[in-house]
Amino acid sequence: MYSFDPVTDNSAQVNIRWEKISVPFTVEVKDVTALAMKKVRDAVAAAKPDDWRTPFQAANYALQNKNNEEGMAWLDQSIKVKETFQNLAAKSQALFAAGKKDEALTVADKAIARGKADKVDTTNFEKRVADMKAGKM
Repeated sequence: MYSFDPVTDNSAQVNIRWEKISVPFTVEVKDVTALAMKKVRDAVAAAKPDDWRTPFQAANYALQNKNNEEGMAWLDQSIKVKETFQNLAAKSQALFAAGKKDEALTVADKAIARGKADKVDTTNFEKRVADMKAGKM
């Protein structure tokens, strides 16, 4: 039998057991985020000119890992290829998180309009935007 316990962000202890013998060992990647960011950069660089999804997904990963500069650049790249509700909403949220409320609300309105034009359910996002406008966030 084998198990993985404990597991952290950058390591896992592998436990191999048979009968009365147990052999644990640790597998570790020193900087998972740096390794992942390298792969993300490579993916964006290799993306086709009409691919808005790869830079959008890269932006989401970068922003989640506090790499705001690249995240915003990749959102802009995604939007330049094709404006979608998803990438506009993500940019609005990133701008709001960066303290740029007025710019965030402008992009949010654009996201909602794009979403409605594309028949996307924007209800939850509209509620968040209303909270932003009301200062509840």
